[in-house]
Amino acid sequence: MPILAFANLKGGVAKTSNAVAVAETLAARGFRVLVIDADHQCTASAVILGEERMMKADRQERTLHDLLRQMMRPDFDRATFQSFVIAGEGGAHEVRSRLNVLPCSVRFDEFEFSVRAIRQLFKPGEFAVLWRARRAEMARWLRASFDFTIIDCPPSMSRQVQFLLRIADKIVIPAVPDNLSIRGAIHFDERLQRKGITTEVLGTLFTLYRVQVDRHRNLVSLAKRRAGRLALLPMPFDTVIPNAAALAGACDPDNQFATLRQKYTPAFAALYQTL
Repeated sequence: MPILAFANLKGGVAKTSNAVAVAETLAARGFRVLVIDADHQCTASAVILGEERMMKADRQERTLHDLLRQMMRPDFDRATFQSFVIAGEGGAHEVRSRLNVLPCSVRFDEFEFSVRAIRQLFKPGEFAVLWRARRAEMARWLRASFDFTIIDCPPSMSRQVQFLLRIADKIVIPAVPDNLSIRGAIHFDERLQRKGITTEVLGTLFTLYRVQVDRHRNLVSLAKRRAGRLALLPMPFDTVIPNAAALAGACDPDNQFATLRQKYTPAFAALYQTL
């Protein structure tokens, strides 16, 4: 089933909050959903698990970082995948039974060093073959195990992020309607092409939109009309996510909610249903 990555080279564009909200909305519709937290800030993990369970997973080495390290071993067992999935306990109560997370680790930045060390144990070209095989194995497991997988990516094109982007079926690019975010989105799309990542970009999701800001209104309008350089921006979704305190509150792991309407407010819950 579909694997969707939320990614942009620009930070601060609400990738995590929107990835989690979309995941919860799909879970509320009855789908079994996995969120893969690929950002070493671990925000999605904290929102879905709570801080205590997130740190426990890190101590127990049940994170994406630890899974990828195990996948580099020639004797890796595909049955190991499931042991890294943790049931969500920080989401709205109505979706917890169907919302899961593969948490990230603050150690994730060390992954590149692990790859360099392990590659030296292989003959030239062997590691690349193994890594492609592992990517295919992980993609098959995700599609067989979950109705939807949502990948929350950091603002980078590191080796581990490229690995996950190649697994994804589609990419959603969240972007604030301002020049820096749009430039990051366009640059990200160009980097995908230069890296040979053929995963299709599903569209640009405008976030943190402020209707009272003229620049926001103008850029959204120009992007939807494909005007000027904004024609380089992947086609925006019709749905635009406003900037509001409700979204920030929904991402606070200390807050507990029974339903998505309570967590996101009825207005935001309806927006994510539409999206």
